[in-house]
Amino acid sequence: MDASHHLTTRFASPDWGKLLGAANRAAFVVHALVEKDRIVGGVAGHWQKELGFKIFRALPLAPYNGWGQIGMENFDASKRQRFIMQGQQTLARFLKKEYHLVSLITPPAITDLRGFLWAGFYLETRYTYGIDLRDRDQLWSYLNPDVRTKVRKAERQGWRFHSETDAESLLELLGKTVNRQNYRIPYSHSTLRSLLDNLLVRKLIRIFAVYVEGTPAAAVAIFNDKHGVLHEWLAGTRIDETTAGAFQYLFWKVLDFYLDSGEGWQWLDMDGAGHQGISYMKSHFGGQLLPVTHALSYGLAILQIFRRALKRKGIR
Repeated sequence: MDASHHLTTRFASPDWGKLLGAANRAAFVVHALVEKDRIVGGVAGHWQKELGFKIFRALPLAPYNGWGQIGMENFDASKRQRFIMQGQQTLARFLKKEYHLVSLITPPAITDLRGFLWAGFYLETRYTYGIDLRDRDQLWSYLNPDVRTKVRKAERQGWRFHSETDAESLLELLGKTVNRQNYRIPYSHSTLRSLLDNLLVRKLIRIFAVYVEGTPAAAVAIFNDKHGVLHEWLAGTRIDETTAGAFQYLFWKVLDFYLDSGEGWQWLDMDGAGHQGISYMKSHFGGQLLPVTHALSYGLAILQIFRRALKRKGIR
C-alpha cells in the first residue's frame, strides 16, 4: 500500500504552531476555504515581517504548512478534482495579494498542486521517508542487515532504552551533533528548552533515549500530529568507540515502542531526505521514499527589492 495516502497532517497543530510562533515572534495563522459554513481546505503557517516584507511560511522545525483538504469524501472524483483546483487557485491568489513571499511545504499525501502552479507559484520537489508501523515482522525484515546486526549487538551489551527522557539530555546530544556536522539551529538553547518543555506538557512530543554505560548516547523527539502519523523531529548522538550504532538501536526501539503501544499509529514520517548522508542513513530503516512538494511565491518581493535598489540609485 502506498504510504503517501496515510502521510497527511492536514493543518499543522495549533498548539505546535503557536509555540513555534512565539519563539520566533511570528503569528500562527490558518487561511481556510469555507463552503456553507464548513472548512474544506486551506493552509496553516506563520507570518512575520522582515525588512518590511510580509512573509508567510513554515518556520524552521515546524510541521508541514502546505495545502490541506478535508470533508470531500462524499464528492465524486470529477467534482473533487474541480473543487480542489478551484480552491487552490483561489487561495493562491489571496496569498500572493496578502504576502510578499509565501513558502508552503505540503505533506506527501498531497501530490497535485496544479492550482498553485497555474496561479504563478514555483513548485520544487523534496523527499522524505515514510515507515509503515502496522506489521512488526515486515518492518524487521525491511531493515538494512547492518541495522539488525547493531540492534542485536546493543541488546547483548545491555544498552538501556528509555521511553521518557528529559529535554536537557536531548539538547546536550543535539549540540554535539550540530557541532560535529557544522550546521546551525535557528533557535537558542533556552528557546528550544522552553519549546520542548511546553510540547512535553501538551503531550505533542515524546523524547526517547538510549543509555550506554549509564549516560545518554542517542536521543530523539517524536512529534504526534494527532492524525495517526508520527514525525521524527529533533535527534542527537554522542559518537565514540563505545557508542557505535546507538542511533540505529534507538530508532528501532522507538519503532518497536509504537508498534506495541496499542495507540493506533500507522505511519512514521522521517521528515526529510534531501541531504545525501542523511538520506542514506534513513534509507536503512525500510521506509518508502516519498515526494514532498515545496510551493513558493516570491515574484512581488523580488520586484520590490529591485525597485528600491533603483530608487536608491536615483532611477525611477
